[in-house]
Formats: sequence, C-alpha cells, structure tokens
Amino acid sequence: MEQLKVMPELHLVLEDNGKYTLPTATYNLDIEEKRSVLTSMRGIKVPTRFLANPKKLVSMKDLSFHYCKAHDCHMMLTVYLPIVIGTVKSEFLKMSITHMCYFSSNISRGCFVGQS
Repeated sequence: MEQLKVMPELHLVLEDNGKYTLPTATYNLDIEEKRSVLTSMRGIKVPTRFLANPKKLVSMKDLSFHYCKAHDCHMMLTVYLPIVIGTVKSEFLKMSITHMCYFSSNISRGCFVGQS
C-alpha cells in the first residue's frame, strides 16, 4: 500500500527501536473503554435461564469474554451489546457496533430482502 500511496493512515510506522508497528484501527477499544464495557456487561441482570451468569462470562483480568456458548454469544451480540455500548466515547464506534448488532439480529431472524 505504501508503494501505491493508498491509505497512508494504515502504513507501517517505524519505531525508534527499529521495529515496525501497525497503527490502531478506528474500531479498536482502548483499555478504559474495554473496562467500562465489560463492567457494564457484568452488571446486567438477566432472567433465569435466558443467559448464563454474565459475571462468569466476563474476565476483568484479561478484559475479555470466556466460556461463552453459542446462545450466550448470540444474546450478547443482539440484545445486550447495543445497550452496553453507550459507555464508549467514539460516535463512529458506537454507530459501527450498533450496525453490526442490527445485521446479526437480521441474520438470525432471516429478515433479508433479495435485491432484483
């Protein structure tokens, strides 16, 4: 991409120690945003047998989700992530994640209209 002079914001960056690094993408969460999203996810109260206990699914030490079954992932992606995403600062990121959740919800319901 560098040779073609395409998207200079995505080119490798040469560090002082001689190593190359990739710049962060716009959709990456920083540490504070990850912590706030996961803290909000841990605090969600869910009905019995609707979803596994969110406190067991969220690892604050690794800042990630653990031991999620398919149903748990589906519920978090389509129901709870759009609620929790309000803790993120970037409007672009909120919009992107909301669209992803909406897309996933439509796939699971089979609500696509074919284009003619």
